[in-house]
Amino acid sequence: MWLLAYIEILLVIQPVSRGLMGNLAKHLQDQFYRHCPTGWRVEHEVSLVSREVSRLLGYTPRVDVLLEREDTNRRLWIEFEISRADPVANHAKFATAHLFAPQAAGDLFLSMMSPHVKGGRRNLAANMVLAMRNQGMMAFQTVLLPYHRPTDIKRLNYLPLEMLLEERLDVAGEIERALTVTEPTLNSEEGSIHFAGNIIEALLNAYRWNKDMETPEGHQLWGHRTVTYFVYDPRFRHFAPSKYCAYVLVTGPRANARERVLAGMTVERYTRIERSNRIFDGTRARRHLVDNLGMQLVAAEAQPRLEERFEAWLASCRENISVHPVGPQIILPPPWF
Repeated sequence: MWLLAYIEILLVIQPVSRGLMGNLAKHLQDQFYRHCPTGWRVEHEVSLVSREVSRLLGYTPRVDVLLEREDTNRRLWIEFEISRADPVANHAKFATAHLFAPQAAGDLFLSMMSPHVKGGRRNLAANMVLAMRNQGMMAFQTVLLPYHRPTDIKRLNYLPLEMLLEERLDVAGEIERALTVTEPTLNSEEGSIHFAGNIIEALLNAYRWNKDMETPEGHQLWGHRTVTYFVYDPRFRHFAPSKYCAYVLVTGPRANARERVLAGMTVERYTRIERSNRIFDGTRARRHLVDNLGMQLVAAEAQPRLEERFEAWLASCRENISVHPVGPQIILPPPWF
């Protein structure tokens, strides 16, 4: 009887195991190599620690793709998270390795997370990136194939490699996103300014903007501005200027613990930075949120319920916000979020 039960378990487990492995990650590795940008080189399944450290750890941190700049020491450790039940495991693997073999200057960890990963797990991994930064690592997370629904990702992952070629995925766009979110728009002693790598970072900025507007200091620092594009967080039913939401501060090693925890954007930081650097670009911000992160741009008037929520929110901050005559344009998280 036990043997029959064991066979039944194997019949259940084996298809799941093959599904978890999938072919999409292997296809992306191959295509990253084929679409390698000029001035870069690509390797697959690269170990990032010495054999001695690997023996000490009892495991070997390997990256799906190592994207290395030919003329500098800049290296991107890229991990594809297609549909893992525990996507934060890779973050933990590299974070713990950092304790024994610190990340080299110029190296950056980047997790690319597909819509098929469940929301809570996806957000846990995104917040793990903040924990990695808090221990001195350069770490990022962004979306992978954001214009595909979770069911599409699942279908793609089961396809044979030769059929995946026929799908003509926009791999050049995936590489462009990886470079965009990891390339700083400004470096300073405080840290570096980057485009938000994932949707939760943009929504966290929206949350902090609204919280800062409740304080006299934030109210005074922001002043009164005319805004066209707003990010909407359906969880809290509040909005915030999209240009503010699209940028984050990645703190440097000199930052104290509180500054690292608050990495992202605050009204104090935003207004201080814009006084001396004209790096915040509304057009680039909107395009990044929509084109790179897969967020949706809609006119508020096209969705009566959304327009009603916007007007209710606007009533609470009219001293700080005027809407452009074209009307509010709202940037929403994608349906899969």
